[in-house]
Amino acid sequence: YNDYFETSREFIEETLELAAIRTDVKDLECASYFDADNDWSTVCFGYVLEDGLYVKVFYNRVNQKWDGFVIAGYYRD
Repeated sequence: YNDYFETSREFIEETLELAAIRTDVKDLECASYFDADNDWSTVCFGYVLEDGLYVKVFYNRVNQKWDGFVIAGYYRD
């Protein structure tokens, strides 16, 4: 998760032009925030943004590119 945070931030904030990532909201034990296995080529990261959107982004470890994203809901404290 930490190894990919900076590239995730750039993809979300600069490429997609969405709000900044909230770093205070995450649960790495929950597959909604981080889903990966050593055998998988795609890693899924979930982030809550400052505007409340919950976004999932998908990174392909084989070609080292972002495969896509989905706005998966809205976060409420």
